[in-house]
Order: sequence, then structure tokens, then C-alpha cells
Amino acid sequence: MLTEDVQPFVKEGDTALSEHDRVWTLVPDILAIASHEGCFRRVNPAFSDILGWTEKEATRNSLQTLAHPEQEETLVGQLENLGRGLPMQGFELRLRHKAGGYRWISWSATHKGDCLYLVGRDVTWEKEAAAAKHSVQGALYQAQKMEALGQLAGRVSHDINNLLTSIVFGLDLLNRRLASGRVQELDQLIEVALTSAQRATDRTQQLLAFARKQPLDIRPVDVNQLISQLLPELEQSLGTQNRLSVDTMDGLWLASSDRLHLENTLIQLMTNAREAMPEGGCVTLSTGNVHLDAAATEGCIGLESGDYVQVTLKDNGIGMPQAVLERVFDPFFTTKPASGDVGLGLSMIYGFVRQVRGHVRIDSELGRGTLVRLYFPRCNGNEGAQ
Repeated sequence: MLTEDVQPFVKEGDTALSEHDRVWTLVPDILAIASHEGCFRRVNPAFSDILGWTEKEATRNSLQTLAHPEQEETLVGQLENLGRGLPMQGFELRLRHKAGGYRWISWSATHKGDCLYLVGRDVTWEKEAAAAKHSVQGALYQAQKMEALGQLAGRVSHDINNLLTSIVFGLDLLNRRLASGRVQELDQLIEVALTSAQRATDRTQQLLAFARKQPLDIRPVDVNQLISQLLPELEQSLGTQNRLSVDTMDGLWLASSDRLHLENTLIQLMTNAREAMPEGGCVTLSTGNVHLDAAATEGCIGLESGDYVQVTLKDNGIGMPQAVLERVFDPFFTTKPASGDVGLGLSMIYGFVRQVRGHVRIDSELGRGTLVRLYFPRCNGNEGAQ
């Protein structure tokens, strides 16, 4: 009778054990039991399927003996964390295959008693696909960079050549008049040559700004005070048919910037806003304190999370289509007619702001105006504030 009573429990236990064995045998991921030091005690068949080592061969090895040499120190740290009771989750480790080469295994593990219980998933294909994608993106980026450099070189060459032609023409004409004894109106020819030379110098400075190589005098800057003092020039740049509204924040932090270049930046942006409002409009210039966290700085190369002084300019002009917005920081890109002045414009502003470890963002939509946001790092000290 007793035997009959326990038979259902025996069968139930056998069934559970059988299911456990099937999971251990059939699961496609590596299941392993190891010592605290990472020495394998048991591995399932997937270990052999993925890495080529039989269970007997595996138990003669450890995570350390099979790990890629470059990851040995990292592995030791992970095992030490497991020993302190911290779980391992998604630790990607390269393990040596019996036939040669390495496979990427993503490990999750926990510690219980004197054993480590590990689950490993082969992510080699994903890693190789990601590497291939990165390689393709790198090649594409390099091709785009070379194309952009080629366009920049061509436009700079054309621009400088025009200026040099003007200088040479003026000096040649000056030389001819002097040779023939005609000294009338020589000052006009000299002025033409000097003006062209100055424009060439300005182009050089713009290129340095774009390349973030220009000399800057970075100090604490009171942006509210700067705007207040610069207001007449800003209104003049905006034009009489447009209105400027200023909204500065009380208690604004000091910004780490170059005062002169910041002034030029605001004047340039006002000029851009005027051209975007041919029938008149309004520009709102405001300041504020902002904290940019990791999420806000994601995707912004060189921009660190932290406190920033924000300067915002918003106009209600014609705005920009997406195709133009994507290229506003390209050097010499313009929507003006070919006869118009073509310079570095917004790309120069971009270079300056990046050089002071800040950032610039532009949002615009055709028919809905443009929003420009400048971010300058907060300066905690006020020594030498401008």
C-alpha cells in the first residue's frame, strides 16, 4: 500500500527531472555551472555546438583560459562582483573556439552556494553585423567629408581668387597711372585694393572660426549686460520695419564665452532674421539658465551634460524647408542669388560656439519662422567678468 501511495509522487518527480533534462539538452543557449573562479563543472550540449569543446574538454578549462587576452582583467572584475553577490547581466565576452578564432558570448550569471550558474547567448552575428554597419557608416562619412572638403576648397579658391584679382587689377592700374604721370584719383585705386585685402583677411578669420582654430578671449560674460549695451546695434541690424522684443532672465548665470565674438554672433543672427522677414516682423531675444542632462546632450558631439546659459532668438519670418535646414551649417552654403555675398555665416557661428564648448540648435519650418538656441557653459567664477 505504501508503495502504491508514493508512486504518483515518484512519477511526478521523474517527469520534472525529465523536463529539466530536456531543457538542459535542447536549449540553444549555453547553460553552465562553474566554480567561483570560473572553472566549468558542467555545461550543456549548446556549449559544444557554439564553441566546439565537448563537456569533458570544457571541464578542463575555465572562463579565464578561454577568454580573449584583452578581456582577462574585465572578466576578473566581473567574477569578483559575482563573489560579492552582485549579478552579472549582459556581459559580452569573447571565448576561444576549439577550431580557432573567437565567439562573442553575452553572459548572465548568479552566485549561489559555492557555484556560479551561467547562461550564455551567442551574439557573434550581431557584433559582426554592427561592426560591418559601423565600417560602412565610417566609409560613407569619409566620402561625405572628402566631398565637403572638395566643395569647400573650390569655393574658397573661387572667393579668394576674386579678391586677389581685384587687388592685382587695382595695383596694376595704379602702377600704369604712376608710370604715365597720371596721379589723379589714385586714392580710389588704393582704397579698392585695401578693401579687397581686408575682405580676404575677413575670409581667413571666418575659416579659422569654422575650423575652431581662431584665437579667443574666453572669460566670464554677463550676457544680459552685453545685450543691454549692444541693443542699438542689434536694432540697427534688424532694420526699422522689424520689432525687437527682449526678455532677459533675472539671476542669469555668467557664461564662459568670448564677448566680442558673441556680439558678432548676435548681430549676424539679427541680420539673418531681417532677411527672413522681407515684409517686416518681430524677433524675440531671450536668456535663461538651463541644465542639460545626458538625454538632452545625446547625439550632440562634444557637448557635455551640465549647466548652460541659453540665448534664444525667435523670428516669425518665412522659415526654412527641411532640405535647407539640414545644410545651414555647411560652409559657403547659401540660398541667395549667385550675385549675392556668399560667406561662412552660420557655419562660422557654429565653429565659434563649439570652440567655447557650447552648442547651437536651429529649428525652423517653412512659413513658421525660425528658432535659434545658443548654449554657453556656465562660469562659476566672476573674476574678470565682461
